[in-house]
Amino acid sequence: MDYINIVVQFVSNVGNSAAPGLEVVLHQIEAERLVDDIHIYEPDFSIAPVRNELNKRNIGLQLAKNAGVSHFLTMDCDEYYPSDEFAAAKNFIEANNIISTAVRTYLHIKRPIWRSEMPDNTCCAFLTKIEEADELVLDAPYPAAFVDPTRRLNGSNQTLLLPLELISMRHMNLVRIDLNNKLNNSSNAAATEFMSKVKAAYGEWEFGQDLNFPGKPPMKIIEVKDIFGIDDQFDRYS
Repeated sequence: MDYINIVVQFVSNVGNSAAPGLEVVLHQIEAERLVDDIHIYEPDFSIAPVRNELNKRNIGLQLAKNAGVSHFLTMDCDEYYPSDEFAAAKNFIEANNIISTAVRTYLHIKRPIWRSEMPDNTCCAFLTKIEEADELVLDAPYPAAFVDPTRRLNGSNQTLLLPLELISMRHMNLVRIDLNNKLNNSSNAAATEFMSKVKAAYGEWEFGQDLNFPGKPPMKIIEVKDIFGIDDQFDRYS
């Protein structure tokens, strides 16, 4: 069976309130039965923001365990997988009885239709057998790929990095009406020098140029399909 939970917070890890429309969106998701569980998380300001992120992911994992599902993955709200790739990857994992998987990722910038041509140098944990991983552990070993340290499940030493032609995650990490709002509430917000470089790279980039994102090689950006039909909301970036 498929099972989806949302772990959401109305106050960011640095104390800022969420956008006013968030509650309306959650009610709509519930009404359309797109989710099985919604858990409201209240951040602990006595710990580092990255620890709050880890706590939220572990709540999602526990809810999945309680639901009796066999495999688990965690996603942020600005990430997506093409449905045909996701179905093919699930079938591949089941057919080959794979315990733990990771995927390559692509970066989107400014508009949903602008995406890196080549994969990013950061990978993402994908479907993992719950019986093999009882919690997410910050910086747990992931020998197959460089994975976000808040998504690493213990027991994942047998991780397989799935081939790019099978599946990849698309990350709209730099697609925002207000990028400053995202960066100011990021778990890396305290890294002011890095965040300044991100803002500069974002502000200087225009379509047709390589993106010089800090800590990454120059990235060629291509135009892709607007699969969610939301690109017109970002026309000011044309």
